[in-house]
Amino acid sequence: MRPHLKGLSWERDGERPRLVYDPRDQFLLSDPDGSVEKLLTLLAEGGRTIGELATSCRPTWPRYRPP
Repeated sequence: MRPHLKGLSWERDGERPRLVYDPRDQFLLSDPDGSVEKLLTLLAEGGRTIGELATSCRPTWPRYRPP
């Protein structure tokens, strides 16, 4: 399985990524260290397995271990 971010755009708003599915529906996430932004970037690029995503994110999320 290779997850891919579809139908959702995002942009950085200070320390928070703003996720936009529909201009009327926007979500702001807390992300002071940039780890959520890194995951969003990897998902938008696509082509990585869940294990590859976990390996790429492990430096910022050291306690995460893939199932």
